[in-house]
Amino acid sequence: MAHQLDIDQIVREVLARLRDGEAAEKLAADSTGKAEKTDKQLATATTAGSLELTDRLVTLATLENRLDGIRHVILRRGAVVTPAARDALGARRINTSYAPTAAKAATTLVVGVASLAARSPAFDRAAFLEELARDGRQIERIAETGLASVVAELASLAALGGRPAVLLTAEPEAAACLANRRSGVRAVAGRDVATLRRAIVATGANLLTIDPTGAPAAIGRLLREFCDGWPPRVPAILSTDKPQQ
Repeated sequence: MAHQLDIDQIVREVLARLRDGEAAEKLAADSTGKAEKTDKQLATATTAGSLELTDRLVTLATLENRLDGIRHVILRRGAVVTPAARDALGARRINTSYAPTAAKAATTLVVGVASLAARSPAFDRAAFLEELARDGRQIERIAETGLASVVAELASLAALGGRPAVLLTAEPEAAACLANRRSGVRAVAGRDVATLRRAIVATGANLLTIDPTGAPAAIGRLLREFCDGWPPRVPAILSTDKPQQ
């Protein structure tokens, strides 16, 4: 019986030692993995040799103990670097550049359709709007009713100034005239890119009226010209915020 107890004790000790050995091996492996990961991260940072700063003002204190192994510093757009900090960078022959400007959020294009059926019965509204969407435009379409009511709704949206407004109509000049009766609206009729570009600069156009039944490529160029410069710069003479002379 005593012999049996000795055997049981030996078995327990052997199992305990095995468990201790496995735990030690696992701990060693984990430590090695962490060390390798840290070394790899340090190597990557050293190889890249770049430091990106988000500070609005970069001083000597900003750079302190951060330039070892650095060959290129990326500054936030509009950051100011003090003369002393710039001298420190120059002494180390460290180049600087500015982070790229973030991409502008896509602007929603508000589209209205009016007075097309009589003169352009073959115009496919759905296909046209689908093509705009494939071109990367976010489209919000207002209900198709009469010319006067569609113009009034688009004019109201244009006057708020948040989104570019476009009216597809067989009567673009008349529609622009109607829209411009509302304060804050600067509607122009688009016929070709060069004329539209001049009109945008001269008026800060916020509503475009076009006849969409022409060549699709030409219509697409008009829309890109109108939307890509959004929001437009309003000439001082047309600003509604200033008293009229």
